[in-house]
Amino acid sequence: MLLRAFLISLFFLTGCASDPDVPTTAVDPVLETADTPLSAEKKRSIRPSESNLPIFILTEQSLRDLIKDQAPPSLKRIESAYLRAALDSETLAEKYALTFEGESRYYNSNEAPFFIYAPVVSPVKSASIGFSKSFSTGMKVGVYNTWEEKKFSSFGVHGRNSASVRFEMDLFKNLFGRKTLSELNNATLEREISLKEKEIATRTFSIAVEKLYWNLVTTQEHISLLEDLIKSIEKQTLDVKRRYNSGVADSGDLARQKASLASYRSEMLNLEYQKESLHQEMKEMIPFLSDKDIVLGEYDLIQKEVDTLDLIKRILELKETPLDLTSYDEISSLLTEAKEEQLDADATHSDLDISFYSEYTHMADDPDFSTAVSEMQDDGEESYAFGVKFSVPLTGEKRKSERLKKRISNLEYDSRKEDIDAKLNAYHFQTQRMLLLLEDFLAKQKDKTENLEKTMRSTRLKYGQARAELRDLIADQDLYLRTAMSEIDGKLFVIQRVLDYLTVFTKMRD
Repeated sequence: MLLRAFLISLFFLTGCASDPDVPTTAVDPVLETADTPLSAEKKRSIRPSESNLPIFILTEQSLRDLIKDQAPPSLKRIESAYLRAALDSETLAEKYALTFEGESRYYNSNEAPFFIYAPVVSPVKSASIGFSKSFSTGMKVGVYNTWEEKKFSSFGVHGRNSASVRFEMDLFKNLFGRKTLSELNNATLEREISLKEKEIATRTFSIAVEKLYWNLVTTQEHISLLEDLIKSIEKQTLDVKRRYNSGVADSGDLARQKASLASYRSEMLNLEYQKESLHQEMKEMIPFLSDKDIVLGEYDLIQKEVDTLDLIKRILELKETPLDLTSYDEISSLLTEAKEEQLDADATHSDLDISFYSEYTHMADDPDFSTAVSEMQDDGEESYAFGVKFSVPLTGEKRKSERLKKRISNLEYDSRKEDIDAKLNAYHFQTQRMLLLLEDFLAKQKDKTENLEKTMRSTRLKYGQARAELRDLIADQDLYLRTAMSEIDGKLFVIQRVLDYLTVFTKMRD
C-alpha cells in the first residue's frame, strides 16, 4: 500500500515538475519571426491586407502638393466662412445699386355709374419704366416714364404720358447716412477681418497636417529603434536557451528573457496600432487618401532638427513681440474699428423715423397715346408733390432692444479682441521660455541616450563573458530603449512647439 502511494506521488510530482520551457521539436511561439507561417497567419488575422490599394508615398513635399491641389474639406470650410462674410458685405452693398424698374397693370370693372357726372373709369391700362438708386447717405432718387389710358363711361378715352422725378431723404435716423454708412463700413471691415482669418486658418491647417506628418515620422523612428533591439534580443534569447540546455542558466533566466522579448513585441504591435491611427487621422483630414495605402517616404529628421533649431534661434533673438510677422495685430485693429461702426449703427435703433419725399411730374394728356407723347415737349403740364413721413415709438421696447444690441456687440467684439491680444502679449515670450527649457532638455537627453547605449553594449559584452547577470542586461536594454524613445519624443515636441508658434506668427517662415 505504501509502495502504491509512493508511485502515485512520484507520478504526480514528475508531471507537475515538467518544465514548459524545456526545448521541444515544436517551434517556440516566443521566438516566432515574421517568416514563420503561424506569425504571418496571425498578422493577417490582426490587420487586413492592403495589397490591392494604390500606394501613396508620403513626404513633406507630396503632402504640400496634396493640400494645394486637392482642397481638403477643412480648407473648403475656411473658404466658405470667408465667402459668407463677403456675402454679408455684398448684400448690404446691393441695396445701393442702380436698379431698372417696370410695372404694367390692367383694371376692368362692370359697375354702373352712380349718376351721369360720376362716370365709371374702366378699363384702365397703365405701364411704367424707370431707374432708381438708393444712396448710403439716406437718400433715394428715381426717374420714371409712365403711360396710362383710361376709359370714362359716356366721356370717351383719356390718355396720359408723363415723366417723373422722385426724391426721398431721411431727416433723422439715417440723416446723411448716419446708420447705413456705419453698417457698410462695419461689413467692409468684417470682410477684411475674414480675409485675414482665412489666410491664418489656411496656414494653421497646413501646420496641423505637418505636425501629423512628423508624428508619423516619430512613430516610424520608434519602430525602427525597436526593430533593431528586437533583433538583438532574439539572438540573445537563443543564446540563453543554449545556456539553459547546457545547464549554465536556470529556467528563471529563460523565462525572464522570453518575457522581455514578448514585451517588446507587444510594444511593437502598439506602435503599429499608433501608426495606423495616425494614417486614419491623415485620411480624415485629406479624403483623397481615404482609399490609398499610405507609405512613409524618405525623410531627413536631422535636417528638420537643423531647420527647427534655426527657427528657435531667430525666435530667441527677438526682444519684442514680432507684430510684423503676424496678421493678428491687424485683425485686432480692424476689430476695434468694426466695433465702433457697429455701435454707431446700434445707437440709431430706437430713433425716430422721419423722412421727406417730393415728386416732380411733366405730363401731356390726349385720347391718342402717340399724340400725348409728341405734345409733352411743347404743351406739357407740370405737377408737384412733397411731404413728410414719420414714425414715433410710444413704448420702451425699442429702447430695450437697442441696449441689448449694444451689449451683444460689446461682448462679441471685446471677446474676439481679447483672445487675439492674449496670444500676442503672452504667446511669444512664453514660447521663448519654453524653447530654452526644451533646448536644455534635448541636450541632456542626448547625452543620457549616448551614455546608456554605451552602458548597454558594455553590459552585453560582460554578460557574454559571464561577468554580468541577465537581469542587469535586460534592465540596461530597457532603460536605453525608454531613453532613446524619450529623446525622439522630445525632438517631436520641440518641432510641434515651433509649429504652434508659427500658427500665430505665420510670416516667420516666409
